[in-house]
Parts: sequence; C-alpha cells; structure tokens
Amino acid sequence: MTTQTKVGMEHAASARSLNLPISTKHSVEISRYLRYKNTQFAKQFLEKVISLQKPVPFKKFTTDLGHKPGIGPGRYPQKAAREFLKLVKSVEANAQANGLDTSALKITTLIANKASIPLTGGRHQHAKKRTHLEIVVAEGKQKQKETKSAKKQAVLKDVKNERLPAKELVQGAEKTFEGKNEGIAGQKLGGKEVPRSAARGVSPQAETRQAQKPQELSSEDLLERVQANAAEFNKREKEKKNTEDVSKLYDQLKQKGTLRGEQQ
Repeated sequence: MTTQTKVGMEHAASARSLNLPISTKHSVEISRYLRYKNTQFAKQFLEKVISLQKPVPFKKFTTDLGHKPGIGPGRYPQKAAREFLKLVKSVEANAQANGLDTSALKITTLIANKASIPLTGGRHQHAKKRTHLEIVVAEGKQKQKETKSAKKQAVLKDVKNERLPAKELVQGAEKTFEGKNEGIAGQKLGGKEVPRSAARGVSPQAETRQAQKPQELSSEDLLERVQANAAEFNKREKEKKNTEDVSKLYDQLKQKGTLRGEQQ
C-alpha cells in the first residue's frame, strides 16, 4: 500500500493557461526542458528562443527534424515560447503576492496537456490546436559554493581560535607571577627589606650584567662614530707630520749654522 503526502502551498505558487492556440508537441518539449529549472533561467532561455538565438532540444517528437549545432534535434517554437514566457511571469507575480522570494523560485511542476479540438467554420473544416499549461514553483534555498581557498582560510581561523585561549592562560600566569613578586619585594624579611631582584628570582650579578649590556646602535650612529674616529686619526697624522717637518728644519738650520749663538 502506497501513501501519498500532499505538500503544502505555503512556500509555493501556481498558474494555469487554458485553451492556448499552440502546438501540444512543442509545449511538451519545452516543458521537459524547463522542468526543475529556476524561473530566471527559464525567462532568459525563452527570450533567446523567441529571438532565434537558442533552439529547444527535442527528445520525443523528432520525426523529420533536422539537427542544430551542438544539441542535436531541435526547433525554434516561437509561438509556444511566447505563451510559456507569459506563464512564467504570471506565476512569479503570484509568488510575489504570496510573499515569496522571486529570485529563488524553482519550477517543480510544468505540464502541457492537450485540450479540446474545435473545428474551423466554413465549408472545408479542419481541427485547430489547443493546449492547457500548468506550472507550480516553490521557494528554494540559494546554495553558495565555497572555494578551496575560502575553506582553507576558515580552517586556519578555527585553529588560531583554538590556540588563543592557551596563549592567554600563559600571559595571565606571567602577570600573576609578576604581581606576587612585586608584593614580596615590598615586604621585610628578618628586619631587612627584600630587594626587587631577589623577589623576581634574578641574582644581583645577572642584574648588573643586564644593565651593562651594550645597547644596539643604529647604522646612523655607527657611521657617525666611524667618521669621528677617522677625523681624529687624520688630526693625529697631521700633527705628527708637522712635528717631523719642524725637526727636519731644525736639523737643516743647525747644519748651516744659522741658529743663534752659532757662527756662520
């Protein structure tokens, strides 16, 4: 025994077109192609069919039907496409009136049935074309495709968030330890005040070494020092050269006997 569950129409809308003067065969092929598509795609496709830009693929009624590039058997049923376009716009208006999102409507039912066949008037009568159309659309969920890079970034973000609490715990422990040491430093042990270095667990020698550590100089400071040393060196060389010149001149004058107290 099979049970049928009827889906409510709270998130759906429907529309019908009766006794349309279009081919039932063309309507069946268009219905098969547009079924389970969204309404935006259906409107774009039907407009292209009307403007002879894109054919409708035919799968059932293919007798004496030529092939179209890239799809096989197909036609451009313009008259039927116009009626289908009106039907899709009508069901969108009904959905909007029901409070549905028209940008996320999916065609769940699209049926083309053969209607009654009236005869033309006159002496030579012939049958006319009549077709009933019915469409039902439902509001679907828009799926957002995540790229690999987006997924990777999300995973990295989760990992960072997981590591963050541990880091905060370590920082909190360090702060509490420093606070305890500061409290101990102000206390007196055996009548003597506890130095801050001992409270922190650092020996006085290590503290002096840290204080005596040379600060790292920047490139500009190093350049200034080199220039000052070079200027001092040049000054010393110049003074040394002047002293040598004076001594040489003294020796020359002494040899010539031009110094005071000496006869020429």
